[in-house]
Amino acid sequence: AALNYVDRYSDLDGRAISAWTTADLQVRYAPDNGPWAGSTIQFGVQNLFDADPPFYDASSGVAFDAANASVLGRFASIAVTRTW
Repeated sequence: AALNYVDRYSDLDGRAISAWTTADLQVRYAPDNGPWAGSTIQFGVQNLFDADPPFYDASSGVAFDAANASVLGRFASIAVTRTW
């Protein structure tokens, strides 16, 4: 598990941008014996609670600071790997 935090800061014009916190979670299972030995199953979620990035009144009109935040929202992934 990971907790990601971007502190409150100011843009180049001195306007305040709010702090932003997200949580990520990853679970991995790798059996040692049996037919699945050598395999790994992994499940992960980024931005577990689907936190919106703080508003940023950018001149480009995107309304968020792409250098410090993401508008992707919650993202889940599954990976299965096998070694031999």
